[in-house]
Amino acid sequence: MSYGFTLNEKHSREFGIFVRTLSHPTLPPIRASRASIRGRPGDLVFEDAPENKLITLLCSTAGSVSGRRDAARRIAAWLSGSAYSGLAFDYEPDKTFTVVSAVSDVSSFIGNGLDEFQIIFECEPYQLGQEREEYGSGSLTLENGGTAPSETVITVNGSGNVAVSCAGMSFTLSGMSGSITLDSKRMIVYSGTINRAGLHGGGFIRIPPGEHTMTVTGSASVIVRYRDTWM
Repeated sequence: MSYGFTLNEKHSREFGIFVRTLSHPTLPPIRASRASIRGRPGDLVFEDAPENKLITLLCSTAGSVSGRRDAARRIAAWLSGSAYSGLAFDYEPDKTFTVVSAVSDVSSFIGNGLDEFQIIFECEPYQLGQEREEYGSGSLTLENGGTAPSETVITVNGSGNVAVSCAGMSFTLSGMSGSITLDSKRMIVYSGTINRAGLHGGGFIRIPPGEHTMTVTGSASVIVRYRDTWM
């Protein structure tokens, strides 16, 4: 059985591509730095956040030379965009990667009836499920069905001083009035186009795998948007 992939809502079969995966790492590499201390055996390793994944595919197209060259041009145009709506493989259609860049040499090998080329997708470290949305005040239950922490977009509607906490993470909003949104991935706090970072104290909330309770203190309610997130 041949598996393909969907990118920007187009499937590889639309271009007549046969796909074989050469590299699809489960765990992302970890960004790290090393320090050598004179007189101390070995190096100290300081680990930071996960880096992007590189997924390498060996692809081929068949048919006449003119047909293959036409396919190559259409594939190149498909992959040359600067914005990608998501990458999903047929064997995991419910999970998507966010593509940072796509590198392809569509004309790397022209054979007798068959062209072969590689596509290398540079993706953000984690795969994402469908967006979830929970609403409530006081307390609400959130569940990340994945294996990695989920980023959140939390919109707080209320007034006065508000505190929100979940899974050991928390933030406060001081003297708020109306609606304020916190985006944990971009680490920004805003109302429409207005920066509200001056009202924000503490950190941002990411939901670990499993079920967790979010607590809202003060005269406010929240809308929480997040996705199941997998390694």
